[in-house]
Amino acid sequence: MGLVTDLRNALGQRAIRARYRRVYGQEVPDVPRTFTDKLFHRMLNWHGGLMPDEVPSLVDKYTVREHVRSTIGERYLIPCLRDGAALDEIDWRDLPRQTVLKPTHMSGKHLLVRDQDHFDLIDESERWLNTNWYHHAREIQYRELQPGLMLERQLIPESGPLYDYKFWCFGGQVKVIHVDEPTRSINPFFDRNWTLLDLHYRPHAERPALPRPGQLDEMIEIAEALAEGYGFVRIDLYCVNGHIYFGEYTFTPTAGSFPLLGDGWEERLGVWW
Repeated sequence: MGLVTDLRNALGQRAIRARYRRVYGQEVPDVPRTFTDKLFHRMLNWHGGLMPDEVPSLVDKYTVREHVRSTIGERYLIPCLRDGAALDEIDWRDLPRQTVLKPTHMSGKHLLVRDQDHFDLIDESERWLNTNWYHHAREIQYRELQPGLMLERQLIPESGPLYDYKFWCFGGQVKVIHVDEPTRSINPFFDRNWTLLDLHYRPHAERPALPRPGQLDEMIEIAEALAEGYGFVRIDLYCVNGHIYFGEYTFTPTAGSFPLLGDGWEERLGVWW
């Protein structure tokens, strides 16, 4: 690493340590024991040059598609209508109404084309393309990603909200499953047998005992195939009208900004990692 990179990494580590002090009221422990402590150690170590080489390509929304295709198959990918597109090159009349615009180099950002004025889409996409997502929370896996855009087919359930199933995998095994939806008003966690747990991290969100998805066993199998080789990773999947789709890889969920709540879960997840 060069001098400039070393300085950027040192500044990133300082910001990560400051966030730990702000959220948890103490210094990052030298010997991590809980899940959150190990998450912060991962972020610090990755700034020290220990991030696996393939991780940036796995968090890029477009480049990860080739890995998913070769690991579990094309059928689990959301249909991509256009990648790397400059918005002024798009003929909006040719797009289906159910189209999602998203940046490839960021997390949690998207717009529904049918809900937006085209000039608003262009303005927002320009903001995305001028944003380095690394500066959001110093997650180094995003720092060198090339800004890009992609258009995907919108996933529309026949009934109910679009649930996002987040499989927390430790040593390649699914241990807990967090379910979310677009408004982020719920925060339930389940074990792999679909028993509702007291684990959560949004204290004011509802934690409903949602019905067990019919394709749960297949989703667990897919998540574990994608998670192989990592001490911890979260694999996000959708199950829409009986079909499973890959969502994303997440290596540093919430960047450690929210304590895990529930009796003993920080320690239990820390042991699994």
